[in-house]
Amino acid sequence: MVSGMSGRDVGRRNAEIFEVWVRARREANDWAGYIAKGHLHRPKIAAECGFGATVVRQNPAVAARLAELEDELGQEGVLTPLEAPWTNVAIDQLDDGRASARARQIATLQARIDQLEAEVAALRSRNAALEGNLMRHDLWERHLLETGRVLR
Repeated sequence: MVSGMSGRDVGRRNAEIFEVWVRARREANDWAGYIAKGHLHRPKIAAECGFGATVVRQNPAVAARLAELEDELGQEGVLTPLEAPWTNVAIDQLDDGRASARARQIATLQARIDQLEAEVAALRSRNAALEGNLMRHDLWERHLLETGRVLR
């Protein structure tokens, strides 16, 4: 915290710094460097503003202004409605070329997920069988030790 300032004062100052940053970006119109996965990249914004990444989430004024800014940029077409590929995407919101590419990407990722899930199930089954064999081996070894018939 800046010495001599209360937490509220620091919060107001951070909100003002963020607003100055927004105005500078609007003038430069260089949003492309700040977009990641369909949203503004918060850690990069925080670093440029000179405060911690938690300010963007925890300062109510900054968080509200950032959400408002993302809505504005979405309406302007700067931010696209892309979501993570494993979530439900409203493909009809995208234009035709991107919709089919997005559908192919989702289908490819879903096939990969299905393949990995099958592989995990097979490995779990094999692991259970091997653990059973190990338990039987341990029982035999303990029995042979107790009866004095250890093979050397």
